[in-house]
Order: sequence, then structure tokens, then C-alpha cells
Amino acid sequence: FYFCVMAGNVNHLIGSVAAGLITAIAWWFLIDSAVYSSTLAVPYTLQWYEYIPAVSITVFLFMINLVSLDHLLPNESEIFIQNNNRPLMIKIWLFLWFTMSFGAIGGGITIMAVKYTNSYLGWTVLAQPIVVFIAAILWLFMRRTPPQEDSLGMM
Repeated sequence: FYFCVMAGNVNHLIGSVAAGLITAIAWWFLIDSAVYSSTLAVPYTLQWYEYIPAVSITVFLFMINLVSLDHLLPNESEIFIQNNNRPLMIKIWLFLWFTMSFGAIGGGITIMAVKYTNSYLGWTVLAQPIVVFIAAILWLFMRRTPPQEDSLGMM
């Protein structure tokens, strides 16, 4: 906390705390709905494969945030001098993990539509991957550093 504030990276701190809280709340709702649904007159219980969208989207949250968006726009002369392909690799990495994240969201939609159409458990199985994906995007964009201005006030 002290390092982030002293270094001027308050956005990093706010983004990581907000993403962590949003992810924890999403998991809490999923666990709450699983426990609540097991106590009903006709109990519903989640099978092992119905946790796959929730677990995978949480892994994808960390995988998406392993790269920084700051490296997508390098100095234009750097590309020609050093043959730097880092922006291309970051785009491929993000494309891969965003695609897998949308697959996890699709898995949540499928489980909700096929098995738990009108229950609290079904809606949390659907909402949990979506909320964690929003937390991943929030964390990704809050980690960006603002562009530095030169002495003339130009970016």
C-alpha cells in the first residue's frame, strides 16, 4: 500500500483492490447460492463440471493481467531498429485469453439455460463468470500508466 501511494500508482492500487473485491463477491454469491439451493425442499447441488466456468474464469483473470497494455504502443523507431515483436505477442496473448474467457462465460450461460433455468443457483452460475470478467477488464485497464508529458506540455 505504502509503495503504491508513494510511487504515484494509486490507479494500480485502486484497480487491484476493486478487482479483488469484485471477484470475492462473485465467488461469495456462487458459494451462497450452492449452499442455499441445497437446503430447499427439492435440493439442487452443483456437480463438479458446473464449477468449471467459475474456476476457469478466475484463472483467466490472472492470465489476462500477466501482460501490460503499456507495452502495446512502443516507440515507433524501436520496432525498426530492434525488430521488437512484443506488441504482437501481447495481442496474441490477450486474444487467446479473452477467447477462453468468453468460452467460460458461454459455459455459464449453457449450464444456466440447460439445467437451472429459473433458480437462484442458475443465475449465479451465469453471473459469476461475467462479474469476474468485468473485474479482469477493470484490473487490466487500471494498471495502465498515464502518458508522460514533456517539458513543453505535449504528450
